[in-house]
Amino acid sequence: MRAAAMLLGFVASAEAYTMGAMPATGRRVSVQMGGMDTSKTYDYRTGSTPGYSGEKLPFSPSSRKMSLKGATGVKYEIIGDITSAITEAVAFYGKKAIASKGSFTLCIPGGSVVKAASTMKKDAMDWSKVHVFFANEKLNDMACYNGAQEFIKNVGIPEANVHKTMDGSYEKVAEDYAAKISELVPKNKHGVPSFDLVLLGTGDDGHVGSLYPNTPELINGYGTGKLVMPINSGGKGTVAISMDLMNAADAVVLSAVGAIRKDMVKATKEGHSSMPTGRTGGWMFGKFAQYLWPAGLVKTADPRNTIWLVDGPASPL
Repeated sequence: MRAAAMLLGFVASAEAYTMGAMPATGRRVSVQMGGMDTSKTYDYRTGSTPGYSGEKLPFSPSSRKMSLKGATGVKYEIIGDITSAITEAVAFYGKKAIASKGSFTLCIPGGSVVKAASTMKKDAMDWSKVHVFFANEKLNDMACYNGAQEFIKNVGIPEANVHKTMDGSYEKVAEDYAAKISELVPKNKHGVPSFDLVLLGTGDDGHVGSLYPNTPELINGYGTGKLVMPINSGGKGTVAISMDLMNAADAVVLSAVGAIRKDMVKATKEGHSSMPTGRTGGWMFGKFAQYLWPAGLVKTADPRNTIWLVDGPASPL
């Protein structure tokens, strides 16, 4: 059994990439897997990307180095400047939403992602029509809300348009925030609230928001229709939007920075549902295998609108 698991792990990780010459239209990437060779070309002049038959990308970071298609159909953009790519994404989807429906619903995390957004310009869009929600929040200290103040004040988003969580027990806060989202965010054809854009950072373990590998909050909020998950970790209450709510968004942009995230990016891109030996003591399979890389479960209805922004050190190549 152990030998079989090790063999499967070896086969799953045996992917080699070789770079070819730069043709006139773009960069050629040759991917060799299991003896198969599939060559894809990105055309810098037309904006086409590997695997999409020359279709124009909905969002093209100006600092792109390469565009790759993941196993689940989502896109991985290898870029040189994460901050500018995040601001370009917010501007693109924001202006698109405001033009089509008169408002823009933006769901943000804390940390470096919202810090990047704080560099945006006041003329990037009509900020009075932007509504901000939070992908996760620590109760009592309101870390994500407080961390977003620089962004909110720099661009001039009205305070009435900033929808923070309320006080109370983590179960009650999660229930109230789900009700607020249901009331304020337009629903998709399945009746699920659909943010225009969700921004997410990623951890080296693949966590997004406050959804960590193989936890009840991830598992119980995937495919169940729940919107906001209550979390009690180490006696500290947290709430987080569910994986279902993330995937109901029109677009999701994830960022991955630094060599520490390279293994995670590679695993999610290849569609792996298990962790390498060094992380778990062996390859894991079975009922909960799919929950070991939460970021790999993020996928919008149109996978082309799930975009990873990856810097050089985190690149799977």
